[in-house]
Amino acid sequence: MHRPATDIMSFEAHILQYRNTTGKIPSEKAGLQALVERPKELGESKTWNKSLNSIHYDPWGNPYQ
Repeated sequence: MHRPATDIMSFEAHILQYRNTTGKIPSEKAGLQALVERPKELGESKTWNKSLNSIHYDPWGNPYQ
């Protein structure tokens, strides 16, 4: 079982990595899925690295947003 606080800290680290790579944080539209697949709004000219294989669910069965 995942722990929400640990999950959030992990997402924070991945978002910071995304920002360091792309120069900005994922948009609200792209959300955490931007860590799994290149957001279309990012375009092809920006550097992007996949940092997660998937976004798992919180302990209550809801997807993280």
